[in-house]
Amino acid sequence: MEERRLSLKEAQAELGVSERTIHRWIKSGKLKSYKPGRDHQIPESAIRKVIEESEVYPKVQASLWPEEEPERRTEVDAWATYVLRRASRIGEHAEDPDSPVFRDARTAMFFIEETHRESTNLIRTISEHAPGASLPFDGAPLDGLLDAFKELGIATGQAEAIARVMKAATPEDVVAQRRAAKAAKENEEEMERLSEVLNRHAS
Repeated sequence: MEERRLSLKEAQAELGVSERTIHRWIKSGKLKSYKPGRDHQIPESAIRKVIEESEVYPKVQASLWPEEEPERRTEVDAWATYVLRRASRIGEHAEDPDSPVFRDARTAMFFIEETHRESTNLIRTISEHAPGASLPFDGAPLDGLLDAFKELGIATGQAEAIARVMKAATPEDVVAQRRAAKAAKENEEEMERLSEVLNRHAS
């Protein structure tokens, strides 16, 4: 039986990332795609491969925190684990002097921008599925999620420190720096909101 292939829109919905990211992954070879005509066709196995490599975060089903405590704890822990994996990957780039993401100022700033935007999108998704104030909460898994985001912030800060010392040689580099700074500010604001939500329910 021939494997099912997804359109760009279907892949975007399945992976929960922007169309721009889908195109970038296809171009870099991270996401396998066929193009028999004008449109890309992406095999389901390629989608699974990206998910297994933790390049996308867990899909929210009905609620991030189901009513049953064991399921709630498992769901929150899954998000915390994903965030820690992202922090580890970013940290690996920051510690690798030959990492391709730091080959020039523009590439470095694009990496920083994408890192902040992914974090922002993740925070918004979690915030949108936060429970009502009347629901009981066990603070342990929530503390773990906050700690995971702190680790992500530390790793991103290390990467930013490397990117900041790289000289902007072209107008495009300057634009990339501004975009990265804007993404960082948006991420910081969303993180403050999420911290308030989690701290309120953990208390």
